[in-house]
Amino acid sequence: MALFPAAAGYLAKRLGHLLWAAPLLWALSDWVRSWIFTGFPWLTLGYSQAPDSPLAGFLPVLGVYGLSALVMLLAACVFALATTQQHLRSAGILAALLIGGSALTQMPWSQAVGKP
Repeated sequence: MALFPAAAGYLAKRLGHLLWAAPLLWALSDWVRSWIFTGFPWLTLGYSQAPDSPLAGFLPVLGVYGLSALVMLLAACVFALATTQQHLRSAGILAALLIGGSALTQMPWSQAVGKP
């Protein structure tokens, strides 16, 4: 099970653009892990954001694998803020993710019908 994120990390390092490659490859590795060898769909990173995270608003729009990519993008931006000179771009992405997710959380995506 650990080979999937290890492969994603290795490929992201080889590609060089860690800010974008790492989140996309992580989500791809989560998706592949969910169906290969009859699948291991549990413990996907996107599940950690439901229901009380500011990023949970993206869940109805992107699904669990898209949300996994956003969580990794958030982590990559925090890493870039701490270690590189890309402060403005990383801070902008962080703000857009958190504000956008919080705004999407306020939208009524479904409506209850009948009694529970």
